[in-house]
Amino acid sequence: MAGKIKKMSREERARQFMPFDALDGFRSLISTQDKTVEEKRELSEEKLNMLNEKMRRIQKGTRVEITYYEKDGYLKKDGIVTGLNFDMNFIRVIDKVIYFEDVYEIEFK
Repeated sequence: MAGKIKKMSREERARQFMPFDALDGFRSLISTQDKTVEEKRELSEEKLNMLNEKMRRIQKGTRVEITYYEKDGYLKKDGIVTGLNFDMNFIRVIDKVIYFEDVYEIEFK
């Protein structure tokens, strides 16, 4: 006598008929390639002086929102300054290291 055949539960039967999209990864790859690349903006002397003044006022524990350039566009990081290194030219907001040369705007919160 052959072994008993186990009946499938309702969930197991339903899982067999769930939709499958073989192109899902391909579609997400294409959508990331459609992304528009934004060029890094040149800062005026006035804007650089303003940023330098704000940078001098920042201390560890200050809450800021920094607009900065990364790879192919501008991003914003909002949070507490956890590190500031004038020798290595970077500021750390929470866990994100942002180099001074990439900073476009600083706002105090």
